[in-house]
Amino acid sequence: MRALKREKEALDRLGMDTKEIDARIREENGTYKEFCETYKIKPKTERLQYECGTSDLRKTMAWKRFDNSVAEDKKVITDTGLHDTMKISSGKENVEVHTVGRIDKDIYKCITEDITTDEVIITEERIAHIKERHPSDYERFYSYIPEIIKAPDYILKSTKPNTAMILKEIADEKEKFQLILRIKTSEDNKAFKNSIITFLKVNERTWNKYLRNKVILYTNK
Repeated sequence: MRALKREKEALDRLGMDTKEIDARIREENGTYKEFCETYKIKPKTERLQYECGTSDLRKTMAWKRFDNSVAEDKKVITDTGLHDTMKISSGKENVEVHTVGRIDKDIYKCITEDITTDEVIITEERIAHIKERHPSDYERFYSYIPEIIKAPDYILKSTKPNTAMILKEIADEKEKFQLILRIKTSEDNKAFKNSIITFLKVNERTWNKYLRNKVILYTNK
């Protein structure tokens, strides 16, 4: 029972569906209860208790399957040339960056007319930030980034210069995403590219809130 509850905690942490394992836990509980009633045994409820946050979830089968899936996705993207890696110089350090796609300059000129490249990158530092703030979003959904930046549903005004919020719904998956993009202009370091600041999945309520409260610079609707 505790093993099943560990698997459920792992699925919850990864943001994955738990309906199947919830059903298995209910079934196990029912079986144990029936066993105790049949043989007149007092249930040992302490054996069924499980405290979240006390186990290494990376050892669960759910987490191992997830890691294998992510590794396979990364191989596919690398093989198709959507995630090229390079290093650029920024001050005293070399920053490792990944090319994730290209923008249509005609669409993004609503942010600024001064767009010097259509290439979009993400740095290792930003990837680490996304993984920390929005666990599992990057691993599960980063393959959608090229589509999101190429054909956004909405571009919303940001308070920061040459920066905007991109909203995109992936209809086939019925998922909505938010991406913050910084446009590279002629005033920036020549080695810089358009860069992703953050990326995450959002719910319907947050999506609608953004559309109500922020200035829409572009929409394809």
